[in-house]
Amino acid sequence: LGVLEGGNGEEGTAFGETRRRPTVYSHLKNYVDLGEATGVEVGFSHMAGSRDEDSSFEVQVIGADATLTQHFHANQSLKLQSEVFNLSRQETEEFDGNIGGLYTLADLRLHPQWSTGFRYDYVQPVDNSLENPEQSDKGYTGYLTFHQSEFARWRLQVTHTDMATGAEDNQVMLQGTF
Repeated sequence: LGVLEGGNGEEGTAFGETRRRPTVYSHLKNYVDLGEATGVEVGFSHMAGSRDEDSSFEVQVIGADATLTQHFHANQSLKLQSEVFNLSRQETEEFDGNIGGLYTLADLRLHPQWSTGFRYDYVQPVDNSLENPEQSDKGYTGYLTFHQSEFARWRLQVTHTDMATGAEDNQVMLQGTF
């Protein structure tokens, strides 16, 4: 459970000038072993806040997530993970209604230092929902990760995105996490 000061995010600041009802959020998760080598974790999230100067909670986000992990050997495993969300935003000028999104991924750990995976993303953009509510952005990502140590990893990632506007975007990224 948590509480954030209302008004955050104005002009890029962490806490804005406008004081209003705080944003509240919660996340509940549970892990269960399905066997000696298999486990599943499920979670549920909720966030409520105000987007304008009044004090009503006109923005609500509800989410659910699940992760299944299967260990084949001590250094080999498969992780299947997915999360879905629904955003409900009422009484706003730009958008009044519901939009949703999800991601799902498969990550295969081949070796103590190497893993690879694929991720699919789907989201209905807020700025497109009034004109084409059935349109969405769809992303496809493949990656290869080198786990240098417990505290450092390198990832090469290729992403293709089909935008709701009909445009396409391709990216190649190299990420270092320390």
